[in-house]
Amino acid sequence: MPEMSGLEATAAIRGRENGGRRTPIIAMTARVLKGDREECLAAGMDDYVSKPLSPKALFQAIDAATSGPPRPSQEPLAVIGDGLVAHMGGDRALLRELAAIFLQDYPARLAAVRAAVGQRDPGALEAAVHALRGAAANFGADEAVAAAVRLETMARERNLGGVEAAFAELFGCMTRFTVELGGLA
Repeated sequence: MPEMSGLEATAAIRGRENGGRRTPIIAMTARVLKGDREECLAAGMDDYVSKPLSPKALFQAIDAATSGPPRPSQEPLAVIGDGLVAHMGGDRALLRELAAIFLQDYPARLAAVRAAVGQRDPGALEAAVHALRGAAANFGADEAVAAAVRLETMARERNLGGVEAAFAELFGCMTRFTVELGGLA
């Protein structure tokens, strides 16, 4: 989140509630270190779901946070596109909805990575590629995620030698992945 962290956003939302209706907040994060869940709950979040996204875990967290009725189970569907439907718990409608959102959003994320590479700005690069990596990880895009991790590591270590080639690799992986994902959206 470029403007504020999820912890800061939660504090801002909780500060505006004034004892009225409580807004359910569920952390969806790649942070999986010991104590991360407790930190999120202590900040006022209702639950914590780690990436890559598991629809079953997300629905359970939503149901628990909203005290709604349990979500009906989905019948398993055939695996298509390197297992993306299976990765989404067999929920083809969920996959299409999330794919459409990702395909609309990812060009701006990729452009931010490209701009940071061009400016050779390691801080901006690390933030931009982290956001793109997290979004791609939700779809089990292992090749794209691995390329993003390499680029993110270069930025974190402030070692930008070969950054253009690493970006080209990421771009190729993302192109292949989004063509496949576009066929499912």
